[in-house]
Amino acid sequence: MDKNKNNKDKYKNIDLSNIDIDKIDYAKALKDANVNHPSHYCNIDGIECIDVAEHFNFNIGNAIKYLWRAGLKAEDRYEEDLRKAIWYIKREISRVSPPVEESDN
Repeated sequence: MDKNKNNKDKYKNIDLSNIDIDKIDYAKALKDANVNHPSHYCNIDGIECIDVAEHFNFNIGNAIKYLWRAGLKAEDRYEEDLRKAIWYIKREISRVSPPVEESDN
């Protein structure tokens, strides 16, 4: 299935004839796009990271987020993103692991 075709079909009935392009606030539009759909979270055929991550708990969702964007938000922070993902994974392991009982010895 061509996912790009499906995305285009969603918007085919939108009437743009009444838009005055001289009144478009491009700075606001760019800011809104960066807030609502940042490119470093939209790198797999139009699927956004949040659409996947929100199906998991906080720790796993954040690990997914950092793995997803590794090297995309800032190329020089690739390793940092991977380490953040590991941090959240370790935190989740600690959360689900039974507490270790200390012995009297």
